[in-house]
Amino acid sequence: MWPVPVTQTDFERITSHLEPATNELASVNYFKERDSASSSAAADKLNQFPYILEKQLDGRCTFLTDELRCHLHENFGETAKPSMCQLFPYTFTEAPDGFYAGLSFAASGVLFNSGRSLEQQRDFLKTRLALFKKLFPNLKLDWSTIQLYDGKPLKWVDYLLTEKSLLKIFCPQAAPPTKNDDTTDNTEVKLTINKQLLMASALLTELVPKEVDLDHETLLDVLPAQTDLVIVRHLLDFFLPADSYAARRDAFGAHVFKQHLTQPPDIVQMLISNETSVPLAQICRLKLGHLDDSADELLSRFVYCRIFSKLYFGPGFAHLSVISGLHHLGLLIALVRIRLKFLHFYNSYKVGLNVNIIEMTMPPVSFIEVAELIRGLERRLSSLQYSKEVAVSLQVLLESPLRFERIMALSE
Repeated sequence: MWPVPVTQTDFERITSHLEPATNELASVNYFKERDSASSSAAADKLNQFPYILEKQLDGRCTFLTDELRCHLHENFGETAKPSMCQLFPYTFTEAPDGFYAGLSFAASGVLFNSGRSLEQQRDFLKTRLALFKKLFPNLKLDWSTIQLYDGKPLKWVDYLLTEKSLLKIFCPQAAPPTKNDDTTDNTEVKLTINKQLLMASALLTELVPKEVDLDHETLLDVLPAQTDLVIVRHLLDFFLPADSYAARRDAFGAHVFKQHLTQPPDIVQMLISNETSVPLAQICRLKLGHLDDSADELLSRFVYCRIFSKLYFGPGFAHLSVISGLHHLGLLIALVRIRLKFLHFYNSYKVGLNVNIIEMTMPPVSFIEVAELIRGLERRLSSLQYSKEVAVSLQVLLESPLRFERIMALSE
């Protein structure tokens, strides 16, 4: 759905395959020059990509055939594709102790957890890492200023110990055993993603001295619950918009967000048609339909991968502290669940049900519904630009364990 950046070498290689004499598709305009006016860090990272691939009206790549296969790969081999397509779905993050490999959940194979594990792909990963270094030779992340919370520096070796404990919570093989009072057997009980996230938040909060106030409840002259709804409403529209193929917004709307934080509307509303809106609080009161184990496990894998890849805090994500970064990551999961509630409202409204009498409990949620939302979320994260002002606001607002608990409760 998002434009694929193309290097000059990619451009020359691909156009050589699209000469009119050899390819009937050559008349199609496949490229356009990338807008290089922005001076953001995200834009600077793409300096070596002067072009982007054009997209079809439905957001699909123009090289995608009717059989849903890549025209370039199918006819000219894997190396004919743009370098970024060759890199996909692998991601790499350079840290003080080396490179960490991850995966993009925009890929169907990753969503469905199919194929070989990364551990089994070590040799191939080395070739992808070499390509990554070639594409981003000047990308250096500074991890020297990471913080546990605002004002509390964290050494890298101490962070790794903390991360090890976090990963145990979300690892599928690490479900904590619980003892049944009626027997002497221990049985493994898989925690839901919400419980995993709350456990992770509690683990980090225990590292904070009791005299430190992370909740900042008096920071805004607004009811905390109202602030929660404003945060959810703005991030929901940004990360999981109702129309995923609408005009793309890479930058978060800081001005309106700040205005609503200090002067929130009397009722935070969600539009379900041009004429009808519903209070967000009413949507959140819906009991989320049952997620089967595969859907809940997908959410856990997404969180695990973002943590392992270091893409949730510090230079890996908006320079948030570890605590605010984890809460932001958990908030993204809450947004997926709240969007599912909204879709139930929307679909019920479409068939003529009065929005005030819609059943308070949803039907079960399919794996595919969750997977497509995670795919959209991943795509948005890949091009995200938080301004410094927004990042500072989220650092303070999401540091609060109480706020995190309240927002997770909205998604239950």
